Amino acid sequence: MDDSARVQKRTRRDGRGLIVALVVVLFAIPSRDVFAGSGLAITPAVALSFLILALWVGGRMMPGAHPPISKNPVAIALGIYLLTVVLSAAGAGSMFHSPDEARGLDRGIITMIAVLGSAVVLTDVLTISGVKRIVTVMCWCATGLSLIGIVQFEFGVNVSNFLLHIPGLRSTFSQNFILTRSIFRRPSGTAEHPIEFGVVLASVLPLAAYRAFGAKTRVQAQWRWISAVVILVGAAMSLSRGAFIAIAAAGIVMVTTWKARRIANVAIAGALVFASLRVAIPGLVGTMISLFLHLSSDPSIQGRTQDYAIVGGTIKDHPLIGRGFGTFIPGPNDLLDNQYLGTIVETGFVGLAGLLLVFIVAFMCARGARRVCGPDRDTAELAQALAGSVAGCAVYFATFDALSFPMARGVTFVLVGCAGALWIQTRRYKTDPLVAELEAAREEKALVTQGAR
Repeated sequence: MDDSARVQKRTRRDGRGLIVALVVVLFAIPSRDVFAGSGLAITPAVALSFLILALWVGGRMMPGAHPPISKNPVAIALGIYLLTVVLSAAGAGSMFHSPDEARGLDRGIITMIAVLGSAVVLTDVLTISGVKRIVTVMCWCATGLSLIGIVQFEFGVNVSNFLLHIPGLRSTFSQNFILTRSIFRRPSGTAEHPIEFGVVLASVLPLAAYRAFGAKTRVQAQWRWISAVVILVGAAMSLSRGAFIAIAAAGIVMVTTWKARRIANVAIAGALVFASLRVAIPGLVGTMISLFLHLSSDPSIQGRTQDYAIVGGTIKDHPLIGRGFGTFIPGPNDLLDNQYLGTIVETGFVGLAGLLLVFIVAFMCARGARRVCGPDRDTAELAQALAGSVAGCAVYFATFDALSFPMARGVTFVLVGCAGALWIQTRRYKTDPLVAELEAAREEKALVTQGAR
């Protein structure tokens, strides 16, 4: 079997079908919908993640050659973080917890095993072609999410109430209202909150830009740029600081590899988009700017800093492994809008180190994949875009309790898994540069064929 045939064989067996379904479920089913009667508020995405993990474990137990997980840095980082979560749960057994906190602990452990486990599966089974397919699906799902949000922003209609409602699911809360900031509605789409809506779009935006720049035909470029602009507009309408900061962080990462002409084009295009928003929706751009100009007097910022004092005693009492993942149940005025602080509370500084390790390793692996791609420029661009997306996720974790929101949590670890898969797959390029040329030629042929259709 020649190298080209081996590449195609790997492509057919990368298990992308269930992973595509996971991405669609994350975006399409409202985040507040959970299985009725479970008692643990398990979402369809978590259930599907468990299925993916179980099938992978079963496959690993079958006879045959399997790549060692010990050579997969992202999988190791995810495993270490999961170990810190389990360790916090073990420590929680010696502490008193209310029934609600005990259920939160059980739900948290089950959720994180599923989410982190499925991310490990992604790093192990996806090929380069599979990663690109997942990215494509994620971009179009984000476009749909943004369109729903734009309708909410413009007309005040919560479209997600009329979308896919699967029998057997129940809503954890009724969201017949739409939040506001200044004089504007803040859309949430199928997410639980406008912040989650905004940061998810912000984390996908670098991937949409990668696809737009990599278009091979005019029609393809038009649709991909429309998708990227729609995602950007939706993120802007969320009026979320976390979304804007995530976009900025991703942009800083991506421009380090861009030529001056591309940077200028992106800057001009971005200016045109915001100028259009300023004309079409008077006051929106000004409200966005004021989010950062008046931080000291913003009630949202003041509320967050005041909440930090609430958990000081808890951190002091359990600094290493925390009080148990999922056991911090804030009151109506005790929200911790900082996942890193929440991580210290629930899993201690050991858990914080594990979470940071995941982001650092995923970012470095994406960057490392880019450096070895050789002639496969499309994959190199994808690797850099994934690095930007991971950086955006790491930043927005500081702006709200991301692990408590199903869509943000799921999208984050899908991106981490894709970064790990890309690193594993591009290791081949180091030992056999011909593989990079074959992969690039195959991708070029596929894009040309698609454009011709």
